[in-house]
Amino acid sequence: MTQTTETTKTIQMLPIEYLSSHPQNPRKDLGDLQELTESIRKNGILQNLTVTPWLGEVTGKVLENTYKVIIGHRRLAAAKLAGLTHVPCVVANMTPAEQIKTMLMENMQRVDLTPLEQADGFQMMMDLGVTLDEIARESGFSQTTVRRRLKLRELDRQILEERLTQGATLMDLAKLEQLEDEKVRNKVLETVGTNNFEYELKKALDSQKRKQNKPLWIEILDTFAQRIPKEEVNSRKWSNAGWHSLAEDPNEYKKPEDTDRETYGYVMDSTSFSLRTLRPDADQIEGAEAERSELEQQVENMEEALEESSVTAYELRLEFVKATTLKKKHVPDAINYLLSAMGEGETPKIATLSDVLGIQADLDWKEKSKARQEAYSKLLKENPDKALLFMAYAISGDDSNTDYVATSWRRDQFPLFYDNDRLNRLYDFLELLGYQISDEERLLMSGEHPAFAPGAEQQAQEQDGEDE
Repeated sequence: MTQTTETTKTIQMLPIEYLSSHPQNPRKDLGDLQELTESIRKNGILQNLTVTPWLGEVTGKVLENTYKVIIGHRRLAAAKLAGLTHVPCVVANMTPAEQIKTMLMENMQRVDLTPLEQADGFQMMMDLGVTLDEIARESGFSQTTVRRRLKLRELDRQILEERLTQGATLMDLAKLEQLEDEKVRNKVLETVGTNNFEYELKKALDSQKRKQNKPLWIEILDTFAQRIPKEEVNSRKWSNAGWHSLAEDPNEYKKPEDTDRETYGYVMDSTSFSLRTLRPDADQIEGAEAERSELEQQVENMEEALEESSVTAYELRLEFVKATTLKKKHVPDAINYLLSAMGEGETPKIATLSDVLGIQADLDWKEKSKARQEAYSKLLKENPDKALLFMAYAISGDDSNTDYVATSWRRDQFPLFYDNDRLNRLYDFLELLGYQISDEERLLMSGEHPAFAPGAEQQAQEQDGEDE
């Protein structure tokens, strides 16, 4: 910490007009002063204020009869309201760094500062040459906490203050640190404290991951597949061989085993890529048959939009169940959900249980079965309530293909809404446990997602044609 100058301390009754709030006081909101004012009016000031002489900015010399308050800003404000003319003060000579440190420590010990005010105080100390290690040592916070407080200053201040007053938690704000782009962080910040936060955070993280992964995916694909030229993207000479989000981990991808026999190609966009194989009769397909219509491309765009939203929603449900501790009061809810599903003939889905247990996806079926049995037996022994929750989730059969989209094999038909009662029941159950359904998920659940609109319109037109 910056070395203390030689200090002298004296107690004096100073006129209130000599005193001013320190311009760099970390605490901006003094709170409700009514009770303190009444106490001072009745009993006087029972604890001295700490002040330091005000130095001229140009001369650096002490200004006569002018002091900055270091400790006691609330007492000074309340004394003015109580009508006092003089207040007891300890006059101390302090360096600028000591002034800020003293104000910061005083308020922190009384838990008077908001996280943002702490961040401002830390930054002021660093601006005066105090190191991160010294701040941590003096404040009692870890270096990680100090860094996280300082990170708050990178967010849009107005939005941050609004979110903090509306219940945003430091844990939520810490999650924003995963986002590298400042504009994206501030956009997601606007949803902190709402039911859309986890969804928007997941969407932003996936977008970030896609950008990071894209060059890695291209490097892998180029080892066994050719990039399909733009003029052949819609050609029927290529058969679909799979779709992958760029958010998937490239390191876990396994190349097809038949690359020595099949000719592979891929189409890449900003969010995903589709893998394709060249048809044996590609040369015989005529141009008119090889090109998909503009309508079919529009259909594919709507399908991809719904798939992206549906997969994000599934991943949020899965992560929620993994992270949730089943409270005793919710044990009957889990049992009821499990037994109701069994009563309707449902059975736990092995794949869903594997996913929620975190079993490696690339194991063969025997290895996966053994790993699943061992993991669930261990969980059942150590945390039976959690095991109950996992089994209840497994009976829902939830996976990345679980959605509200009606299956259609027509290439020219826009996707239609399917009221998935099984998924609705799962959402009802998860809500009991505290899951917050985002607006995007509610649009999917209700069939009001914009990507359903073309299908509803197309269906209405076709029905009108049949009626005629």
